[in-house]
Amino acid sequence: MILFALLLPNVASSDEHINENVIKISEINQSYQIKEKITYSLPQSNDTVYYSFILPEQASDLKIYVENNVINNAINNASLYHVNLSELNLSKNEITVDLTYFIPLETTMFSKTLYYNTSKTEVFYENEKISSNTNQIAPSTFQVKLTKLTDDVSFNLYTLILIVLLIVIIIVTSWYGFFKKKNGQARKRNFESSEVLTTEKKLLLDVLKEIEKMHRNQKISDDSYHKLKTHYKQQTVEIMSVLEDIKSD
Repeated sequence: MILFALLLPNVASSDEHINENVIKISEINQSYQIKEKITYSLPQSNDTVYYSFILPEQASDLKIYVENNVINNAINNASLYHVNLSELNLSKNEITVDLTYFIPLETTMFSKTLYYNTSKTEVFYENEKISSNTNQIAPSTFQVKLTKLTDDVSFNLYTLILIVLLIVIIIVTSWYGFFKKKNGQARKRNFESSEVLTTEKKLLLDVLKEIEKMHRNQKISDDSYHKLKTHYKQQTVEIMSVLEDIKSD
């Protein structure tokens, strides 16, 4: 145990730091996949050199690459990992480290604990930048909220769909009211309006099903779920009412 402790660096030296860490988060197979690309400046030392990093407690399926070399013998002490760089015989002062791991989809907050001083950190969710930090001092931890992000993305998407549908509905019902006054064109317009509105009703029902599915999978909060469901259910009822009026004429 004493030998093991002596081999592991406890504190990063003053001349080793991370120039840039790009973190990409995406949803894959009911989990969050985390990909980190780290540009690391090695210390100027003739001693054995380790690259160290800290993972979230719930991280799993870790894969490590150093300058595209697969690393299978990293030393793991709880959530703290150490990679022996001296064994790779790297003849450069700056290297690239790639980490890939997964955290549960139920995770509401992504946390990153810094082992080294870091000049720049960027976090992306599904290729959209959601966080950027500079000149971070180790040891420190920063967090990015994931649940709120998912809710916002879903809510904005369906709000956009709602707006488009509302515009179409207004246009269709306005045309229907105008042409209804003309007996010679009323039957033709009724048929066209009925076809368009039936298609819109089907789209709205599909959206409602998708909202139910996302809520069951905990991809949207209860609050967002009830707001979206109320909006789209109301629009569906209105379209069905217009269709009934068309049929009765």
